[in-house]
Amino acid sequence: MRVQRFQAYFRGLLEGAPDAGIAEIEEYEVGGNEGRPNLRVRGTDGVTVDLVIVGTAPTGDDHNKPETITEKPAPGVHVR
Repeated sequence: MRVQRFQAYFRGLLEGAPDAGIAEIEEYEVGGNEGRPNLRVRGTDGVTVDLVIVGTAPTGDDHNKPETITEKPAPGVHVR
């Protein structure tokens, strides 16, 4: 999963978490890492957590081409 898609996915998880105590989620930039997606999470208790999202790619992954997305057919384990 490329970092931009992960950022959107993770942000959705945080925003949808019930009773998580999250007041605000915003993107921010760090000098020298322009263009790298980062999230700043502010809690209702005043605590702020800055998350720097990094990633690795399999050998041969070309970021100039669309991402190949692989998904499981259904979550969990089927028992017969």
